[in-house]
Amino acid sequence: MRGALERLLSGSAPTDPLYLSNRSLGQRIGSWSLVAVPCLVLVGLVALVLSNYFDPPEAAPPKEMSAEEVARKVLPNLAKDIKIESNREIEVVEVHVDRSGQMALTGTVKNNTSRRIAAADVVFNVTDTAGSQLGAVNGRIENLAPKSAKEFRLPIKQPDAVFALVREVSTSH
Repeated sequence: MRGALERLLSGSAPTDPLYLSNRSLGQRIGSWSLVAVPCLVLVGLVALVLSNYFDPPEAAPPKEMSAEEVARKVLPNLAKDIKIESNREIEVVEVHVDRSGQMALTGTVKNNTSRRIAAADVVFNVTDTAGSQLGAVNGRIENLAPKSAKEFRLPIKQPDAVFALVREVSTSH
């Protein structure tokens, strides 16, 4: 009983001064694994964090909405059967501000019908470089043959005019 009591009082420390070198291979591996395993786990976790393993997956890019979906979202109560009447007999193919000589709007109109049009009245809004409206220009283009195009030149008084926008087109037969 005395030997058991001495071991209890002396703790778990071995009495052999060479106890570290006298250990078996299993004891050596066990003591080193107490230090090495947590270090390896820590290194592995750091490597996973640095490799973005824990980052959330990238979200797919948002689907671009169609023009109809945008209109439905912006104007949910807009009636679907609205018809905007426009003159399809005459088409303004091109128009631009001509600065050579006297300021004028020049361009081309096209008769889309299979009959002769006696006269077409066109109204253009002229704007400056910032898009500010400077005024309107009215013009009358006469004798448009069926399915043909005709050039026009309308004098303007706005010296700052840069752009012309078609506002209205009407015909008389």
